[in-house]
Amino acid sequence: LWDLCWVAVRYLTLSRFGVGTALSRSVALNRSRNNYSLLAQSVTAVICWQLVIGIIIAFVAFYFGGAFVNWAGVSGELDQSRAELVFRLIILSLAVNMIVTPANALLSGYHRWDILNGLNGFHDLILAVAMVGLLYLGHGIEHLAWAVFLNSIFSALIRVVIARNVCRGARVSLGSWSWVVAKDMLIFGVKSMLITIPSASIFQITAFLVAGNAGPGVLAILNRGLALIRHCEQVVTKLAAMFLPMTSGQLGQDEDAEPYVMIVEAVKSCFAVTLPLMLLLAACGEQLILVWMGEGYASRYLMPILALGGALPIAFSGATSVLTGLDQHGKLAIYTITIALIVYPVAALAGSQVGWGVTSGALIISVSWAAAKGVGPSLLIWKEYDTSVYHQFVDMLLLVLFANLPLALLLIVARIFLLEGEYL
Repeated sequence: LWDLCWVAVRYLTLSRFGVGTALSRSVALNRSRNNYSLLAQSVTAVICWQLVIGIIIAFVAFYFGGAFVNWAGVSGELDQSRAELVFRLIILSLAVNMIVTPANALLSGYHRWDILNGLNGFHDLILAVAMVGLLYLGHGIEHLAWAVFLNSIFSALIRVVIARNVCRGARVSLGSWSWVVAKDMLIFGVKSMLITIPSASIFQITAFLVAGNAGPGVLAILNRGLALIRHCEQVVTKLAAMFLPMTSGQLGQDEDAEPYVMIVEAVKSCFAVTLPLMLLLAACGEQLILVWMGEGYASRYLMPILALGGALPIAFSGATSVLTGLDQHGKLAIYTITIALIVYPVAALAGSQVGWGVTSGALIISVSWAAAKGVGPSLLIWKEYDTSVYHQFVDMLLLVLFANLPLALLLIVARIFLLEGEYL
């Protein structure tokens, strides 16, 4: 039930429609142009959108809790009413986070990532301590759900207060409402959401195919490797997110800014963080899973395949942020979705011919993900800025690759020793 509730949260999160990204860009752009009137209109529009969405999510929590629990099934240790309470509290925590999205976007647009990331870390730490304490005292998942909900409210109040004091140029009033601005923010946000469709679809469809053809046990092994990759992706995504308002602010101050130069710097910075992480996971990810989950969840080729396939898509998250700041993410969504629609069926068909398993599932994900989110942005950059893929490789990736060669060689030696059972 707990896992299914969080699956529901991931799908309902799509109802944000990316308006937080739209506000972050608008705040940075209009601040750089000293257009505080349009900034206030943007903030008001997003707050209204998120308030409506949050109310709808709360409605879903209260009126569909019973149906969800009946569909999921309830274990013998949890009765119907307690299971519904767990679902409602977790979904209500999402509603609270939806409503507070404008505060996060304001802090990002004001370039206060130190505060934003500090709040995120503090929120996660408090929740982790509370949940560990509750489990230690023997409480059940309904108490964990209460911890999630109350922590969301506490975090939301802190974010609103801090955003109000830090972002003094952004004021909200009903007089600032504009249908035109609201429509523009929603359109921009939907285009941002479309960019996430290829990755989400690749992971989810592959999970269903692997579970249906090879069983849930194989999917569990695959998911452990994907979890490590996604954790690394989150680290790089936080770095990449800074380039969106930076790009918008720079454009607002300098109309002659070189977009390709900004893209190069963003990808180079993200790749410098991504590559060491992927090398470490490729060499030592199997041992990490052994320590984490035990021998039954380890697979020799899983982490090298996922790390190789994930390096380029994660690194190009920097390019995605810059292109979003340039309002070219609609074109990027078309490129990535088109490539995914072409490559994924071929990869899935090839995987089915080889036989469903951990390795074939990892290969399907890696090939499709690398093509859609790695090659897709590169092709768009080639078309828009007349820069070949070769020149992009030289400008963005080559220096980082050379800098990481010593690390790669050491990790290859380490992996050989680890596979032989000899530990340095």
